[in-house]
Amino acid sequence: GTYAGHVTNVGLSADSAGENRELESGYYGAAIQGSYRFVQTRDWNLGVSLYAGRVVYAREHRDDESDAPSEYNTSVLNPGIYAQRRLSFGTMPLTVGLAYNFRREWVSVSAGGLNSHSISANALLHPTRGFAIGAFAEYADEDFSIVFPDPALNSRDATRFAVGILAQLKLNRGRTRITASYSHGENQAEGSNWDNTSTNVEIRVQSRLMGPVFVDVSGGLYDKD
Repeated sequence: GTYAGHVTNVGLSADSAGENRELESGYYGAAIQGSYRFVQTRDWNLGVSLYAGRVVYAREHRDDESDAPSEYNTSVLNPGIYAQRRLSFGTMPLTVGLAYNFRREWVSVSAGGLNSHSISANALLHPTRGFAIGAFAEYADEDFSIVFPDPALNSRDATRFAVGILAQLKLNRGRTRITASYSHGENQAEGSNWDNTSTNVEIRVQSRLMGPVFVDVSGGLYDKD
C-alpha cells in the first residue's frame, strides 16, 4: 500500500553530541505487509508476519539548517512470529496472543540504523459480538549503529516498555472496525539524554470497500517527555 501525510515534529537526531531539533515536513511512503498461518485450528493460530516499507520526507536541506527531514528517509524490514489462543472468560470469548518481532531500520544519517528485538503480549475480551475490550504490553531491546563520544549522556541504545488498553467496535456486519487505544511507555536508554516516558491516544477506523480493498484511517495524540 501507499500513504502520505504531514507531520509537525520530525525528530532530528544530531550525528554527534549537540542540539536535537524538530522540523515540519510532508511525507509519503509505500509498504507491503502480510502474514501466513501455518497452524490454524478452532483454538490456535500460529504464524509468521512480514512488514517492509520506506518513508520519504519532502522537506530538503536549507542553507540556514544543519539538518533536514529528507536526511531521515527510512527503510524498514520487520519480520515476526506469533501465536494466538482462543479461550473463554465465563460465557465471553477471550483471545490471548504472544509475538516476537525483529525490526531493522536503514537511515542515511548515522543517528539511525536500528536493530530491535521485541516481545509483546495481548488479550482481547468480547462481551458482545460487535464489541471488545483489551490490554497489551511490549518489551523491546534496541541497538543503534551510532556511537557517541559520551555514551553515558548520548547513547540511544535502550530497553523499552509499553502497556496499554483498547476498545473496539465492529459495524456493518464486521466490515468496519473502530478502535480506540491508550498506551504508556518508558524508554530506558544508556544515555540520559534519551531517557523518556510517553503516552499515546489513538483512534483508528478500518473498513472493507470491496474484495481485498480496505480503507485505514487513524489519528491521535502522542506526547513524549
